[in-house]
This record gives sequence, C-alpha cells and structure tokens, in this order.
Amino acid sequence: MRILLSPAIRLYFKDTWTRATLIPALILCLLAVGLIVFIMPREENLVLHYNIYFGIDLLGNWYEVLFIPLAGLILVILNAVVGSFVWRRDRVISYLLGFGTVILSFVVIVATSLLVYLNR
Repeated sequence: MRILLSPAIRLYFKDTWTRATLIPALILCLLAVGLIVFIMPREENLVLHYNIYFGIDLLGNWYEVLFIPLAGLILVILNAVVGSFVWRRDRVISYLLGFGTVILSFVVIVATSLLVYLNR
C-alpha cells in the first residue's frame, strides 16, 4: 500500500489540519450508520422524507435509509481525494474543502437523526 501512494499524498494525510477535518468527518458518517443500524431492520416501511407542508410524503424499505450516510461517506472520500490534489498547489483551499467536509458530515448526522426520530 505504501508503494501506491505518492509522497505528496502521504504528506497530505500527515498534515495536522487534514487529519483534524477528515477524522471527525469519517467518525460522524460512521455514527450516522450506527444510528440507522440501531433502529433497523424492520419489516414495515419507514419514513424516508418529511415535509412541513404535506407531512410524510415518501415511504420505503429500511435499507434505503442507508443511502444518506453512504452518500456522505462517498463525498468525504471524494473531498479527501480532491483535497490531496489541490494541497500541492494551495493548502488553504484544501483546508477549506476539509472544513466543508466536516459541515457536510454534520448535515448527514442531522438528517439521519431526524429520520430516526420520525421512525421511532
């Protein structure tokens, strides 16, 4: 594995600010999966979307709830890859991308916790 990573990418993942943003983002995405596993699987349909005007407007299977943390995890990985390439030229943009990833992970955990609350 060490041979596959270039020295610049290894330096990117050793950077303090990078670790300070990517590790909490990954932990929050895994926490979202843990919240879903806490209430799943069920036989009946689950609420997948709630609207303040119409109420519950989308029902689905239990595994469809996992798409939210999966999308968050894919975006965290994508932001880490893009950040590693941008880090060589401009570190500030890479750090902003990392902080945006943490904010995205907070949005994922809030959306997941609201779905768990609706399905209790």
